[in-house]
Amino acid sequence: MLNPLMRAGRHISETLRDERGRRLRGAAAREQERARLAEVGIHDASVADRYPFELSGGMRQRVGIAATLAGDPGVLLADEPTTALDVTTQAEILALLKTIQRRRDMGMVLITHNLGVAFGMCDRIYVLYAGQVIEHGPSEEIARSPRHPYTRGLLDSDPPAGHRVATLTSMPGSVPRAADVLEVCPFADRCAFAADVCRDVPVELRPLGAGRESACVRIEEIGAGLAARDALRAEAAPVAEAPVLEPIVTVRDLRKDFTRAGRTVRALRGVSIDVAAGESVGVVGESGSGKTTLGRCLVGLETPTGGTVRIGDVDAGDYGRLSRREVAGLRSRVQMAFQDPYSTLSPARSIGAVLKEAIRLDGAQHRRLDDEVGELLSLVGLPAAYAGRKPAALSGGERQRVALARALARKPDLIVCDEIVSALDVSVQAQILTLLTRLQRELGVAYLFITHDLAVVRQVTDRLYVLRHGELVESGATEHVLDEPSAEYTRALIASIPAREHLQKEYRQ
Repeated sequence: MLNPLMRAGRHISETLRDERGRRLRGAAAREQERARLAEVGIHDASVADRYPFELSGGMRQRVGIAATLAGDPGVLLADEPTTALDVTTQAEILALLKTIQRRRDMGMVLITHNLGVAFGMCDRIYVLYAGQVIEHGPSEEIARSPRHPYTRGLLDSDPPAGHRVATLTSMPGSVPRAADVLEVCPFADRCAFAADVCRDVPVELRPLGAGRESACVRIEEIGAGLAARDALRAEAAPVAEAPVLEPIVTVRDLRKDFTRAGRTVRALRGVSIDVAAGESVGVVGESGSGKTTLGRCLVGLETPTGGTVRIGDVDAGDYGRLSRREVAGLRSRVQMAFQDPYSTLSPARSIGAVLKEAIRLDGAQHRRLDDEVGELLSLVGLPAAYAGRKPAALSGGERQRVALARALARKPDLIVCDEIVSALDVSVQAQILTLLTRLQRELGVAYLFITHDLAVVRQVTDRLYVLRHGELVESGATEHVLDEPSAEYTRALIASIPAREHLQKEYRQ
């Protein structure tokens, strides 16, 4: 975490000391700042004088790594170092970490929910569940032959990058509180292989030979069953020809400029897209490609500099010029779900109060609000009792379900989904993606799916737009774009996907 009030170089030099233990200052500090930035691939000395908000996500991550390494640690603890980064920047950061680790002969503990990153980068894996280590061993062996049902469930939930599966696999339920499962197998209530013995006594890691351990008391009995589940990931979904439908959103030659301190940044440079009723459309690209700006222009959070946005038969290019009634109509047609639902939910208000407020916005009176709240929660797979809870009492996946329920309260034709699964573990991610598919099937809602995860976008979208530096570089059916990309930039994105087998070859040689 970088201090927004400190320049990048200061983050590095504040921990540096001379041989007498005094903090480095002046020319000595500047020299070390430049050297440490160069080590993480930043050779522009002026970066030391910039504040974090003036840097890209990848640059901020590199500065953070440089600051962490300033103390010359023997072990680097990397906690989700690539979670919010696009695939190409993520690949750069992972390669950087591996290079520095080898150069310094340094140990590294990598904490991540990205299985491709974990299995590709690490020599050994510890799998944690409800505060307990439930499996441990060499990464390649665990990836090839997991020895605990939870590990098998994680592998099954991770969407393959190379093809679209017929059904996304997810584990039912959610992680229990650690204090509630101290005397039993913590995974027993979610496990398809659970028996009475799993709930009789606390489980402990047991050696399985060759440096492997498992906390599953039935592993000898169920090992063949775990291996058989690999077939689930191999089943590819047939690619159906998408019907040609009338667009509900039409964007033409969209441009958006941002001006700060006399400097103009062009976020969108003449982008044109369509979204039809009931369709799922993906928008991918690196950080700074204009993905989120495009989505925000559709819902009126940004006003385009030029071009047109039509939602139905309404010119939605400038919400500020529309009447309250017209804006209310647009809000009923297009809603947005964000990456971090917790930041969009008031921590002081119950889930029921949040949903009631959304329901009231259409102006209807004398409604049975409690019943409608219960129906919305049921629609997204949550019990009606959750209406009395506050956001802090929910898991990340549950909060994302609430965010979707709030968006659905207006019965929209389109939901703009901005990185809504990027911060979730693979099983919860699969649950949310399955939920989106079900809602689309039942309600006919369309999605504009903004993401940097190409494996995810393959599973949930019909058509795909690829943006780079605010420009549209390629578009078409999702399978066609990902399997036969025509643009060099698209090929570079695909090559950066952190698939387990790719990373093992790329970074662990």
